[in-house]
Parts: sequence; C-alpha cells; structure tokens
Amino acid sequence: MLLEFADASEEKIIRDAMEQFHKLTCIRFVEHQANPFLTDYIYIDKAQTGCWSSVGKLGGRQVVNLQSPGCLSTLGTPIHELMHAVGFLHEQNRWERDTYIKVKWENIQKGREVNFEKSTKEMSDALGVAYDYRSVMHYSPFAFSTNGEQTISTMVII
Repeated sequence: MLLEFADASEEKIIRDAMEQFHKLTCIRFVEHQANPFLTDYIYIDKAQTGCWSSVGKLGGRQVVNLQSPGCLSTLGTPIHELMHAVGFLHEQNRWERDTYIKVKWENIQKGREVNFEKSTKEMSDALGVAYDYRSVMHYSPFAFSTNGEQTISTMVII
C-alpha cells in the first residue's frame, strides 16, 4: 500500500479504514517499501475523479481513488473502495438481487447504469451469506439519482 496524502486528517481516515480490516478480517495492509521485488501494491490517490477502485487484484500499481474533498468524510467510503480492491462487488450487483431489491432504471443518471447491472452467478458467489441491505458495499436508495427519486427500492420491509 502506498499512501501519499499531505493532509494528516485524510491520512488518518484512510488508516482508520484499514485498521477496520485488521480488526475484523485476516487482510493486512502494509506500507509499500522501495523494493524491486514488491511490484503489486495499492496506490491511494485523490484525483478529482470520484471514489473508485477496480475489483480484485490487477497486478502492479493498483489505484484506489479517494477524491478530496468528498470521499473522506466518513470511514465508509474508504472501506468500500478498499473492499473493491480486494475483490468485493457491490451488494446490489448480486445475481439474485431481484429477489431483494428493485432497480429503478428510469431514475439512474445516464452513464451510471453499470453500477446497477447484475453479475452472473459465477461472478458473484456470496459464499452462503444472506443479502445484506446494510452492507458497506450496498448503495443508498438514492445513489446516482437523476431526479431525486429512488434508484433502489427494497422488496421486503427492513
């Protein structure tokens, strides 16, 4: 992991997010050292392109972007993006999600539809874990709304 944030408060939020992984999982993030044999690492960037990460290990330098301001106001967003980096998809992308939620395509901003597409059963093995409406990997009901209306509604009362 390579972290080059000048702002101490932003760095603290990122480190606190990583600490949640250390407390709750077997995943450990460590500082990237200048070592020619350590070629695969996560690079935390704050480009003005939003909050994003590729899903899973890509090899080489892997960017997790946490735009500042905006992506570092709570622990949730850095945890969410780091979970993408280690291989987690969005909860609302699960293949069986239509049993649990309704995606309201007409309310989604153009170009953001990919965030709501279902993956295949093979690509979204939940390992027997129930659908989690409150997952840090689940979008809010109004995520990417074009008109202030819900983009996701639940099929059950939670």
